[in-house]
Amino acid sequence: MKISIVGIGQVGAALAFGIVLKEMTNSLVLVHHRQEIAEANARDLRHAQLFVNHRIDIQAGGMEQTTDSDIVIITASKPWRNNFNDRLDAAYDNTELFYELIPQITAASPDAKLVIISNPVDVLTYHAIRLSGFKPCRVIGTGTLVDSARFRSLLSADTNIHPVDLRAYILGEHGNSQFPVFSSAESGGEHIDINAYRYNMAGNAASAGVEVFKAKGNTNFAISFAAMYIIDSILNDSRHTMPVSVYLDDFYGISDLCLSVPAVIGSEGVSRILKAKLSPSEIDALHNSARVVRDAIDKTKSVYSG
Repeated sequence: MKISIVGIGQVGAALAFGIVLKEMTNSLVLVHHRQEIAEANARDLRHAQLFVNHRIDIQAGGMEQTTDSDIVIITASKPWRNNFNDRLDAAYDNTELFYELIPQITAASPDAKLVIISNPVDVLTYHAIRLSGFKPCRVIGTGTLVDSARFRSLLSADTNIHPVDLRAYILGEHGNSQFPVFSSAESGGEHIDINAYRYNMAGNAASAGVEVFKAKGNTNFAISFAAMYIIDSILNDSRHTMPVSVYLDDFYGISDLCLSVPAVIGSEGVSRILKAKLSPSEIDALHNSARVVRDAIDKTKSVYSG
């Protein structure tokens, strides 16, 4: 099993550390636009191998080193500009970056699964599918998986139920138009009632990442664990259900874009998309997310469509 990470900033480095700690692969390749950063992280991780049981071949290099990867995780991003206010502001710059990177990645590893972390993740997951020519099931964006984890953590404190036993999702865009799904939220078959306090939790979950970013300059641990959850489900064919950014084809009338909806993840990537039961207001919220992401996609298609 071979895993490559393209982009070894704070997220990529945390992800590489987690993959080694959990011994998820026997070959790990780190790629960064500054070779010395990738090499330093590879060396640091090699020095840590005494403390894990499974020997992993950890290398740094260019795209040629990623050849025949089973999974490629993309965290690479252009520098954040001072006038950017949210993830969507980075859409054009990072679409340009993907136009450069995706053909190289797919030429080196034509059978890989792609896991997209770079933001805006819904827009870039869509472009990764188009630029790679891969079947949509082989390209997965982390989407609202981390937002849903934050939401469940807050619900757990309110309901006094472990978050793993709560079935409650944040769906739609990984961004300002995301929304909570209370119509199907439950634990042990009992419906989780909505109230103003719990609805506000969804807003708190959405802003939690921004607050962490402002305080320490990045968010890296939670999103890395979210990506590892996806990777683990692919490697072990676990068939876990999770809210991730996937390509939609007539999902509540939405087609040809990527949004987070419940999907079953296994060895082939997305093995199934589940059509969650949504209330009329939740369907409206989903369509609003679709409009936001569609607008961003349309504004960035010119990068590679001429």
